[in-house]
Amino acid sequence: MFTTAAILAVLMNYPVRCLSRYLPRGVAIALVVLSTLTITLAAITLLGYQILTQGSSLLQSLTAAIQTINLSNLLFGEYLRQMDRPPLAPNEPEE
Repeated sequence: MFTTAAILAVLMNYPVRCLSRYLPRGVAIALVVLSTLTITLAAITLLGYQILTQGSSLLQSLTAAIQTINLSNLLFGEYLRQMDRPPLAPNEPEE
């Protein structure tokens, strides 16, 4: 926690020094802090939107894949019935 605070203080010091030439130091600090918060919130928002979008797409793909697997299992069962072979039971040993 303290390491993160120290890193942020060092990174935010340069823009504050540059802005202090043209603005009072308190205004420069407030401007840099608000800008940092705005950029951080925008990045979190964009990241969250991407996670939601990709998660929803993944859910749709998984649903389609599961339905395809179920369909292929049903088709395989139908094929076994046509061949007059009973479908394999889950606990039945294979030959």
